[in-house]
Amino acid sequence: MQAPFDAVIVAGGNLKTTDQSDQTEQRGKAFLKLDGREMIEYIIDALAGVERVRRVIVVAPPEAAMEPWTTRVETVLPVAGNAIDNMVASFRYLQNTPIGITDQVLLMTCDIPLITPAAIDDFLDQAERLEADILYPVMSRETMEDAYPETKRTYGKLKEGTFTGGNLILANPVAVMANLALIDEAFSLRKSVPKLMRFLGPKFIAKLLLHTLSITEIENRASEMVNARAKAIVSTYPEMGIDVDKPADVDLVTRVLSAA
Repeated sequence: MQAPFDAVIVAGGNLKTTDQSDQTEQRGKAFLKLDGREMIEYIIDALAGVERVRRVIVVAPPEAAMEPWTTRVETVLPVAGNAIDNMVASFRYLQNTPIGITDQVLLMTCDIPLITPAAIDDFLDQAERLEADILYPVMSRETMEDAYPETKRTYGKLKEGTFTGGNLILANPVAVMANLALIDEAFSLRKSVPKLMRFLGPKFIAKLLLHTLSITEIENRASEMVNARAKAIVSTYPEMGIDVDKPADVDLVTRVLSAA
């Protein structure tokens, strides 16, 4: 029997645009209309197609409470701050419900509208075969560009190949909450390469620059950094990484959704 999972959609953030009149800039990109529907609805659809997802909650700006799609999720929590704050708020809500929280929780962003139930199921299937507290998907450059050659992603060249990351994570809430300070510190450094390099250490950095760093070494170092067992899952579903972050992404996903 497959284990159930609670799921959390984090619906914060804005589209990167310089157009100050853009309503998406003002309301948040979860509300962006793509092929006639708000972007977050596609994420809700995908989760609804995964049988082992027990319930879905959303963390979103206050105006989300008036949206029609709220009837399809258990509740909408107000945005609590940064990504770590929102994760903690969602965990505490789930823990305090009568049925409690599942052993692992699936956290997703609201900006991957091409995600499918099959992609989520494959990720969860692989995760259930591993003993880990935090699991994160990565996709090869070939996987991404064979399916969506026009997409622009940030890649890292490793020993096994060139990879990019996905926009969801599976986490053990007990392990995460027990090591929150470490996880918060690691998360805060993610966009500062110099600070992250100092945090990782010189040996790790040298191997990264020489492209001799392996996925296993990254897993081990990440586990040390956050004091929890971390694993990467290589996914063959590029939709995991097609996030809507800028106008060019809107054009891409709109074409794909319109053709479906």
